[in-house]
Amino acid sequence: TVSVTEEIDGACESNNSVSDGTLMHKKVDMQNKDDVSSSMSSALEETTYSSCRLGLQKIDGLETSLGDIKNKIKTLEDALQDTKMALKELAQHIEQQKI
Repeated sequence: TVSVTEEIDGACESNNSVSDGTLMHKKVDMQNKDDVSSSMSSALEETTYSSCRLGLQKIDGLETSLGDIKNKIKTLEDALQDTKMALKELAQHIEQQKI
């Protein structure tokens, strides 16, 4: 019979034990748990940072696009005003031709 401590520590000396490595037992102590927790926290921070950075890049891109759209709208408004003025002048010219 093999004690639990021997099996966990890998010090199994029983002839009935599997020697080909199919049964692998790991000793988990608090430091390993802390390492895993720390690794998970780091991964979460990196993921969060990456997501935030990507979000900020998208916002910057949208702000640039919005600026371009505002410029195009301004250009269209100016063209519309020019068209209105041209139509008013044309209407006045037509009225003068009738007289």
